Amino acid sequence: MKIQDMNLDEVTIVILSRERNEVLAETLIYWSNYSISVLILHNSSTPLPSNKIPPNARYYNLNINYGGRAGHAAQLITTPYAIMSSDDEVFLPSAIIAAKDMLNNDNELVSVGGQTLAVGKYGSIYNMTIPYKFNLDYRNIGDSPAERLFIHFSGPMGYRNGSLYRVIRSSALKQVLSVFSQLGNIPTPYIYEATGEILINGLGKSEYIKDLIWVRNWLNKPIQNNQWQRSNYFFKWVEGEKIQFELWKEKLNSFLFIKPERFNELIDVFTNLMNSSDINAMRKNYKLRNKVPKKIRYLITYALQRNNGLINLQDAVKNLNAQELLFELSELNLAIQYLTKNSVNLSSLN
Repeated sequence: MKIQDMNLDEVTIVILSRERNEVLAETLIYWSNYSISVLILHNSSTPLPSNKIPPNARYYNLNINYGGRAGHAAQLITTPYAIMSSDDEVFLPSAIIAAKDMLNNDNELVSVGGQTLAVGKYGSIYNMTIPYKFNLDYRNIGDSPAERLFIHFSGPMGYRNGSLYRVIRSSALKQVLSVFSQLGNIPTPYIYEATGEILINGLGKSEYIKDLIWVRNWLNKPIQNNQWQRSNYFFKWVEGEKIQFELWKEKLNSFLFIKPERFNELIDVFTNLMNSSDINAMRKNYKLRNKVPKKIRYLITYALQRNNGLINLQDAVKNLNAQELLFELSELNLAIQYLTKNSVNLSSLN
């Protein structure tokens, strides 16, 4: 199915992937349905064959870490807007267009996000949830970087994340990716999430629309490899690498120009929020290690983290309408079929 009447030529999907060739190839099949530019920076011992790369994609296989590939991506984005995407998750084109149009019409906006649907599977049943509900009606139009960042990290919602997965002006995203390229020697993989949250919100104003834009894949196991150790929590790095931590702060503020005292106050707020999240996760894992056989720890951890308002996929459309989210059923159906390998069809629902 080719959808030629959608104006997606101003947007690039940026995918940084390591190994997982089959997963990446399936995702590229999804994106081949739409006239949108896809940029892949892969690190694989076996590059994807050319027949797995659709005409709308540019593919580079580079034996370098995530930060290094991010730096290359910054040099290769040519469209006005871009979206960072995982190699197993997708975005819906109508929402991309709605976000892009907002950016076209408001020069002060740097990024526009949308709502998220996550698809999981427990036993033989596919389920969905709507995570990140704190983004409903979210606007961050403060006039200064400090004001926007305190808005983002203050209030009752706790630690916010996901800013990297908005439609972003490429000029801003390139700055973020260039900073990523300088972080490859930092041992915690969460440094990229932390850097993205601070820079994207600091660099400009943002809004979230009610359109469903991001379809998350909670079917696959979280990425874990020798370059991406999830047990290397952010708070451990902050506590153990004081000099590196201070250099990181200086690098961020070289883009934001916030008064040092104010910036340090902001970083304290941010690290306390993120560290609390990390410590809670670590405590859950510690309890599991002491009470549960190793072979089933992962399954329980996975369920505890993601069993949040799960609803059978057959009730998906009804639930999305109840949340007053906007979406095109045909697009959502294609995304769901991609994630479930054609096991679920939503086209008969309304």
